[in-house]
Amino acid sequence: MVAATMLVSSLLGLSSQRAEAQDMDGVGVDTVAAAREADVSLSDLLGAMSTTHLPARAYLIDVGELAAPQPPPALGPPYGAAVTQARCVIAAESGGLDVPNRQGSGAQGPGQYFGATWTRHVAVYRGVTGYLGALSLHVYADVLAVMSVVLPRARAEWSVGGCR
Repeated sequence: MVAATMLVSSLLGLSSQRAEAQDMDGVGVDTVAAAREADVSLSDLLGAMSTTHLPARAYLIDVGELAAPQPPPALGPPYGAAVTQARCVIAAESGGLDVPNRQGSGAQGPGQYFGATWTRHVAVYRGVTGYLGALSLHVYADVLAVMSVVLPRARAEWSVGGCR
């Protein structure tokens, strides 16, 4: 139906914009959006889709009219030296356990964090990774993630020796 409407419109000399504004039965919203994003004629895109049997975005990406989508940023910690160093600090601070500080300082959790320091480090982590989910100073994986991002930026905040 749409193709016929567009064909008649083009034969009568109507603009492609008028054809696009007409009845869009059977044309997906994403197809129309993809045509607009790529700044291509909807009728040309529908013809290409009919010929190639590809969805609109896949076709436009294949021919270079749209950029391929980028994968989301990794939400976990960086890997390598920072994680190894964070594991070392956590092992030295608490043995990896969610315990209060042995000397009674008020530090707690696997990373022996004070509440205010944890809040500050979580803010750094969120700024670097974009992660907005829950993070607890009592959860080993959360502490490892946060510490491995913060350590390269704030190594002096830990007094643990031998963790390089």
